[in-house]
This record gives sequence, C-alpha cells and structure tokens, in this order.
Amino acid sequence: MEIRPEVIQDEKQNRAYIARLEALTSKKSVTLAEEKLMRLLLLLVEDFERNSDPIPDAGPIDVLRHLMEAHGLRQRDLADVFGREASFPRFSMENANSPKRTYAG
Repeated sequence: MEIRPEVIQDEKQNRAYIARLEALTSKKSVTLAEEKLMRLLLLLVEDFERNSDPIPDAGPIDVLRHLMEAHGLRQRDLADVFGREASFPRFSMENANSPKRTYAG
C-alpha cells in the first residue's frame, strides 16, 4: 500500500497510517526508506491522537469517580479491590488520596 504522508485529517486516515505502521513493524527487516516512513507516520499518528482526543488533566480521585460512574459502581462495590469494607469504615472519596490516612487491608 503506497502512502504519501500528510497531516492526518480524520480517524479513517489515522487507522490507515496505524495499519501501515503495524505492517512495517511486523517485517523482519526494513529498508532505510521504510524506516524513515515509519518515523514520519509515528509522528503524524501521535500528533493526531494528542490533538484529537486530549487526556484531561484530572487527579486520581476524579478519575476513580469517573470510572465508578461509568460502570455504575458504588464504594462498597470496590471492597474486594481495596479490602473488606470494615478495613476502611471511614473511607470516602474526599480523603482516599490523603497522605495522612492509611488503610489496613
């Protein structure tokens, strides 16, 4: 597949560049031209993904809250992950990341 690298405009083009990168990286050896193409495609893909879907600046508690909401979970649903609920009876999202608190498991 011949690709003339250019700034990626949409997700379809991004997927095509990724597919080409995967094909090139699966080869046992590449030519100098293919190596240069791989570097260029990688830069273009990284740039597109960084600018099209930026990761929000969020703290660990915000991320945990978002994941819990997205999966319909409550604090008690995470007891298997963090230990028995009795291990952290005063656990709250506000103080979960506090350096002053420790939780025995």
